[in-house]
Parts: sequence; structure tokens; C-alpha cells
Amino acid sequence: MSNIIIYSSKPMAELQAALSEINDADIRVASYEQIKEYAVLNPSLMIIENIEYAKDALMTNKFPCPILFIGPARRDITVRAEGFDFIQNPANKDELIVRVNALLKIKSTKDKLTTVSTTDELTGLHNRRYLQERLEEEISRSRRYGTKLSCILFDLDFFKVVNDMYGYEWGDVLLKKIAEMLSNLARKEDVITRYGDEEFMVLLPDTSEENAFIFAERFRRDVEKMS
Repeated sequence: MSNIIIYSSKPMAELQAALSEINDADIRVASYEQIKEYAVLNPSLMIIENIEYAKDALMTNKFPCPILFIGPARRDITVRAEGFDFIQNPANKDELIVRVNALLKIKSTKDKLTTVSTTDELTGLHNRRYLQERLEEEISRSRRYGTKLSCILFDLDFFKVVNDMYGYEWGDVLLKKIAEMLSNLARKEDVITRYGDEEFMVLLPDTSEENAFIFAERFRRDVEKMS
């Protein structure tokens, strides 16, 4: 589902109607005062009806999605976004659809590349690169709000023996099973990563050392029971 947010000082029923032809898109209108809170709406594309009203927000924010401006092209305003374009007002319906779809494609492609670059191909868990980014964020958040943060590093004993006796394909099956067990045990806010070949790391926000130990011991026992 693509979230298309139109920022305007007036109702944009005609524009909404034109965009309704785009498949699998949710189209909403918001006021210019809400641009600074764009992350709440998680936009796939922002459409700005009057660039003058949005100048301050454009100067102070870096938007993780493309922006389509309605009106003449402007070279005197810096736009920090995944991409941007201009379309004349009133907009030709066919041209509008083409430009919107092109910008949504930019967003979709960027999201896929991000997912690929931060995901472990075998297990589907986050990879070490993603962990480094999130670890800094979680440590900063923990310090800022005075909350607890725990980190657990798991290493599978005798994993080389499994590979040597049964082959690497069976080793891969085992790693996938371990990843599945960790995912089932973790909360939504926990961050699970494949840290190395047979190493997994879990970040547990708002979790004390004692509770992290309980988590780790429970998982160790689950692994011990495996055939």
C-alpha cells in the first residue's frame, strides 16, 4: 500500500479523485502545519500544492520519500528528498498519473535496496550492518530517557561438527531453524541479527540484565531440546 499525502491549505477533492486511479494507494489531505510530523503518516509520496507555504519545512527536514510540487519549477529552494518533480497547475490527469507512478517507483526501488543491504540472505534476519546502525540509535535512546538496554550474543556450539557430519546444506537448515526460534521468542521491539556464521545477536530495549538472562537461558534450553 502506497501512502500519498497531499499537503494543502484547501480541500483537494479533484486531485484526490484523479489519484484514485492509482492501484493500491491511500490518498489523504493534510495541512502544511503537519509537514513536520510527516513520519507519523509514513508517506510513500508527498504532494505539495503550494511550495511557498512549505519553504521552512523543506529547509529543515530531509524527507525519506519523493515529493511532487504543483506549480512552476523552482530552482531557488533546496529540496532534500529521495527525489522530486514539478507539475503545472492545473495538472493534466494523464501526466499526473505518470509522474506520480514514476516517483512511487523511486520510493519502492530505494526501499527494496535498503532491505537487501540490511538483511541476511539465508535467515531473513537483519545483518551486521543494520545492527551497527540500530545499536547506536538504541544506546542513544537509552541514555536520553534513562531506560535499560540489554544485548545478547549467541554462539552455536559444535556447529562445525554439524557441517562436517551432515554437510553445509543441513547446516543452513539448522541456522534457519535457530533464526525462526529466536524470532518467535522475541518481542516486536527487539532487534534480532545474524552477527556471524553461527552467531546471533539480540538487542532488547527496556530490558534489565536479569530479564535478558532469563531470555537467553530460555532460548538455550529450547535449543538444547532440539533433535
